[in-house]
Amino acid sequence: LVQFFQSPAKKICHNVKFEMEWTGVFFGNDLIYHPTWHDTQAQAYVLDERRGMLSLDNLIRLHFGFWLKSLSNLDRSRMASYPLEKILPYNALDSKWTRRLFFLQKKKVDADKKLKKVYKNLLETAATLTATQIRGVCFDHNHHAELTKQYQTELDEIIDKIGKLPEVDQFKNRFNITFNPGSPDHILRCFRTILGVDNELKTDTGKYSTNEATLSTLKEYELANLILDYRGIVKKISTYLEPYPAYANTKDGRIHTNFNPYETTTGRLSSDTPNLQNLPNKTGKEIRRMIAAPKGHWMVCSDYGQIEARIIGVASQDEEFCKALWEDYDVHMHWAEVIANEHPKVIGGSHKLNDKAAMKKFRAAVKNLWVFPAFYGASPHTISRGIGVPIEIVLDIFREFWQTFRGVKRWQKWILQRYEKLGYVETLSGRRRHAPMTMNAALNASIQGFASDICVDAMCRLDRLGIQTVMQIHDDVTSYVKDTELEAALELIAEQMCLVPYPFINVPIAVEISVGPNWFDQEPVGTFKSTDFHKVPNKLQDFTKLYDVY
Repeated sequence: LVQFFQSPAKKICHNVKFEMEWTGVFFGNDLIYHPTWHDTQAQAYVLDERRGMLSLDNLIRLHFGFWLKSLSNLDRSRMASYPLEKILPYNALDSKWTRRLFFLQKKKVDADKKLKKVYKNLLETAATLTATQIRGVCFDHNHHAELTKQYQTELDEIIDKIGKLPEVDQFKNRFNITFNPGSPDHILRCFRTILGVDNELKTDTGKYSTNEATLSTLKEYELANLILDYRGIVKKISTYLEPYPAYANTKDGRIHTNFNPYETTTGRLSSDTPNLQNLPNKTGKEIRRMIAAPKGHWMVCSDYGQIEARIIGVASQDEEFCKALWEDYDVHMHWAEVIANEHPKVIGGSHKLNDKAAMKKFRAAVKNLWVFPAFYGASPHTISRGIGVPIEIVLDIFREFWQTFRGVKRWQKWILQRYEKLGYVETLSGRRRHAPMTMNAALNASIQGFASDICVDAMCRLDRLGIQTVMQIHDDVTSYVKDTELEAALELIAEQMCLVPYPFINVPIAVEISVGPNWFDQEPVGTFKSTDFHKVPNKLQDFTKLYDVY
């Protein structure tokens, strides 16, 4: 079998990562990187990433006119219960038609040089993700126990405070039952019958609700605040603390998540069993302490800073935006100041204009509710509602905004016209996303997919250079590095993360690197730029030509 894997024969699979993983576990990771693996699922994803287009059964039906799985008539949810005599014909049919599908799809992929490159990159990504999954991440049982104790203590304190509220005592006397903060019915009855709150609990449809949005409007009541705190702690316990020990492999103590390169239409990776991307990165971030470095190692997190903003600059070749990226000019703060000066009420009044903390907070709002939404096609009315500024003021500033970023506006129009003509949008790396899409999704897809490709490409290069990559979460590549090799590894990681193999990128790419014993307790090492290691062109180009370069 090993000789077969090492031979020049094509290894054609449907979902190559699945086959790579058991091969690597049983026979060694070297076989994962052999250049003869192929994947009909990757081909299908390159040709049409839409939901429902990747299953083998659907693809056989689409291209050959029959349902493959019905020929065997086996229940795939209990395959292990069937005798080998039934399993082998099932596998033989899969193998036969996967091979035929491969050569049919190969003609279509090879006919387009962009798609051929995207497919090649996906195969390299599959090998890296497989090796990453096999390594896994260390689960720290001690930190898990500490977090469980901490949250249970906080939960007990909240329950105690709730029990001492006069309305809860009245609830008990009136209904002759103990108030349960986890019961929507008890919460509703307490607010309506004891506190006299009624209309505030109704949704637009006229139905009563005690969801987070509703209770957030009742913050003058201590019960509402305590219920929200209670739910927050319960969610942390039930979503993260309770299930995670079961994910740790009993042999090596590590969690081996499954990274999906084909699950998202944008091209970003997703993860499941468990979904590491779902662990909090803001409120409740301390839960990440459960994911730790092995003994004698450090956990190194390398995060691309504002990567989507930089890609918008490259894609649009907007003169003002590219200049700002080169000069480290804070575009978000500039527009925060413009908006706040026109409408001081949005930051609490004119006296707050020189308040650095207030302006910093508002800058974050402007970034997420004005600048990026505008770049992705949001209307002034949507932005007005989101940021809380009257529409007439937004319209005035919007005109100034688009006079400044005329290049981004030209790029938006060109992308949307191309989408109408072709039925898909394309990233600068050749990845496609097909209709139907909203205007916002079409603009977003061309940026987000390329940002993901840059991050995944860096992960692949680090993996092949011997860095133990263990996670790729959004724009962050995380690795395990031996204590004795940390200094040299940090230099290599910074250099490789800053090396973007697309010669048309004409703005600096930034990487923020931090190090720690686990995923939460991280100390910043520094922010590095592509200009620190490589020559980056600083010349505007015709953005319409960039989509043909790759």
